[in-house]
Amino acid sequence: MIAYASDRESANYSQGALDQLLDSLSLNPNVTEITVLAHSMGCALTLEALRSKATRSGRIGNKIKNVLLVAPDVSVDDFRTDIAQLGNRRPRIALFVSQDDGALKLSRTIAGGIQRLGDVNPQQEPYKTEFAREGIMVFDLSHLDGEAHSRAFEDITSVMGMIKQRLAAGQQLSGSGALSADAAQ
Repeated sequence: MIAYASDRESANYSQGALDQLLDSLSLNPNVTEITVLAHSMGCALTLEALRSKATRSGRIGNKIKNVLLVAPDVSVDDFRTDIAQLGNRRPRIALFVSQDDGALKLSRTIAGGIQRLGDVNPQQEPYKTEFAREGIMVFDLSHLDGEAHSRAFEDITSVMGMIKQRLAAGQQLSGSGALSADAAQ
């Protein structure tokens, strides 16, 4: 648990650097589109940086197009607040979740039982309706092989296959609804 607290502190300390990186990339005329990929505690850091950017300048900017949150170690309530504060002109957001993620279960215990975004069941209410309403894509990786907390990276071909199938079916990355690993196979 000491390592967990230290990791969280390190993530919080990194927010200024992420803010600067996103600002630098956004101002660079050679960069036309930014996709942010965050994992675990980095998801909270990413959401905070985006929220801060939206609050500071009234918008996130039009170069940040996609935010991919893998095994997000973020409370569901904090996510709801962050999404609301990002406004309507936010980037497309995709969540990669697993209900069998032991690291997120430990995080939930440390947080006093507060639900972590990365281990929700996207087919269960209220999540299914909320994600659809907010236009948030959800990829449920629970049924893929590998260690739950990092399976999006271990089985990248399956994850990319799910995304490819969604696009081939005519769904846009900005579309809403959930896609499960079972549906992609």
